[in-house]
Amino acid sequence: MAYSSSATPKPVRPTVLCHNTASSWIAALAELLHDQSVNAVYTSMLLRAFQTGAALATDHALPVVTDERINEVTVDPTGVPREKINTTIGDRLRQWLAGQNRAGLWRGELQRRPSAHSGVLTTATPTPTTPTPRGPPLSPDQPSSVARSTTSIPP
Repeated sequence: MAYSSSATPKPVRPTVLCHNTASSWIAALAELLHDQSVNAVYTSMLLRAFQTGAALATDHALPVVTDERINEVTVDPTGVPREKINTTIGDRLRQWLAGQNRAGLWRGELQRRPSAHSGVLTTATPTPTTPTPRGPPLSPDQPSSVARSTTSIPP
């Protein structure tokens, strides 16, 4: 369907993934990616992430590799006394309402646990090894015929 500026956009209804529908969503994801090339499956240690990865890995005959370094950020106050939760939230809310440190007040996770947010993404893309009619021939001392890009997020 082509885009038309005169078209009226349809309202978007957010999708909520509920516990009792998660298995159907996982199955749909595995089916969607069934014919795609998948070389590896990495998940966090979270059970629902592992279950999603396992469905995809099983379909592609791959192992699931769990890595705690990619765990989701948790805001679960389990084990924290209610008084401390109320005090912390109350203090932060008062600071925010007073206009103090609004940018960094709720984003302290990055400063407290920088290693939890670090990662490396590496991709390799084959490039032609034969000379093109417009360019000179490749010399033997030129680098490999693989263009490599690496993005690293410092800890």
